[in-house]
Amino acid sequence: METSREKHFIVNTMTCLIKACEGYEVQVDLRDNSEVNGLVSHVDGFMNISMSDVTLKTKLGHLIKFEQFFVKSRQIRYVHIPDEIDMWKAMQGVCKTFCRIRAQQRISQSISQAAWSRLAKKEDEVARIENLQERQKTEALTPEGEA
Repeated sequence: METSREKHFIVNTMTCLIKACEGYEVQVDLRDNSEVNGLVSHVDGFMNISMSDVTLKTKLGHLIKFEQFFVKSRQIRYVHIPDEIDMWKAMQGVCKTFCRIRAQQRISQSISQAAWSRLAKKEDEVARIENLQERQKTEALTPEGEA
């Protein structure tokens, strides 16, 4: 689950494009001239990438296989986006998902505020009616000439 800060970064930076690569085979070039090829399993809001079934090609050309691999965002030089991903639609889809969540939160918050407002109005109305009934009782008990 992403924090609100991560969601902000995902929606407002190019991280949304890499987030759209989740579930795809991707090549990531690292700053030390090595390459990582594998299935992207998760991308967080800070652009850290978790991958599975990974092959690491070192700068010397050695191939090393890993079941799980974590790439810290600071080490990423370049991410090769697969051709089957339409970048524009992918970015819109990720942004809509996170904006929809935020919109739902706003809606539920406004519904909650409206419910509390209605409840407060009802309580005011009940108090006004009780006050009116109390006044009518006191007027009925006092003789007409004394008031």
